[in-house]
Amino acid sequence: MYKSHDITDVHLEITQRCQAACPMCDRNQEGGADNPHLTNAELSLQDCKNIFPTHFIHNLNKMYMCGNYGDPIVAKDTLEVFKYFREVNPYIWLGMNTNAGAKSPEWWEELAEVLGENGSVTFSVDGLEDTNHIYRQYVQWDKVVRSMKAFIGAGGRARWDYLVFKHNEHQVEEAERFAEDLGFEEFNAKRSSRLYNGMRLGTNRKGEVKEYKEPETEKYKNPNTREGYDYTQLTLRQQLNHKPGVAPPTHEKIKRLNKSVISCKVKNEKSVYVSAEGHILPCCWVAGQMYNRWWDPTPHNTQTWRHIKMAGGLEKIDAKIHGIDKVLDNAKLFPNIEKSWGLPTVGLGKLDVCCKICNIANDHFSSQWT
Repeated sequence: MYKSHDITDVHLEITQRCQAACPMCDRNQEGGADNPHLTNAELSLQDCKNIFPTHFIHNLNKMYMCGNYGDPIVAKDTLEVFKYFREVNPYIWLGMNTNAGAKSPEWWEELAEVLGENGSVTFSVDGLEDTNHIYRQYVQWDKVVRSMKAFIGAGGRARWDYLVFKHNEHQVEEAERFAEDLGFEEFNAKRSSRLYNGMRLGTNRKGEVKEYKEPETEKYKNPNTREGYDYTQLTLRQQLNHKPGVAPPTHEKIKRLNKSVISCKVKNEKSVYVSAEGHILPCCWVAGQMYNRWWDPTPHNTQTWRHIKMAGGLEKIDAKIHGIDKVLDNAKLFPNIEKSWGLPTVGLGKLDVCCKICNIANDHFSSQWT
């Protein structure tokens, strides 16, 4: 698939921790209790120095922090890790995605200085004062605005990604004007792919039920909303207890997956994913299949886990033990995943997440942008 000297981009998940409790995020149970399979793992500055030797960083064009579960602003050493990468490679592009609801103004000002012209922050903010918390449940609006103003005021380059639902679609244009007033360089309305036939239920830590619906405006609807059952026909109790991954895929969906011709986004971009546990995987989508079954007492039965086991287990992809060079150059996981793409069916081992995300006939990634 690739070797260590090929890599030019790194996607780093520095922590599994996050305060937001977004109901469609796999780090929690539909917005309620935490995912029991997560350990709140987090990489320290020393971990990152062990994983990323200086010669590897010299070869990089880009490092950005995002991940499947955590927000970089919750991690202890985020700023120090950015400083390390910047000191080693003054020309590398540095960035992160965040909900913006933590850290002091001074922290954000220092981040702006470290990132400089070769870096930016994507603020994931889904509404305004009266709506952002509906989905990003425990993110406080005053902290969001304070963070934005501190970062941009110190010269930071910023982009705003706005996930559109029915409850906030009426504010898209107002939010875009606000972004312009604050000094954002870019504003993007984003479609959700996590709704089921147009809706989904979530809860909060008090057990209160919330309903999330797709926007009525056609351009904000994602054509790749998940399928397999009619969510609207379930009772309220069934909807709350229903576990999305348990629903068997339809025959038509299986046929489409089997026919997929895969053009791997991260292989083409020479990018690799590093989890908060220090595991090296091709991308966040493959990594996301490891702990997304929060309702399952035995979650290690996905295709991703089978590939990890066939490659010798987690120890073989643990960069905290081996460093990123040895993992990429010696681990069997990466060539095994690439070989799976040539198999005739998902049932015979063709990796289903690759079929969904990197199928050349249906660009799942690009479909989220309006």
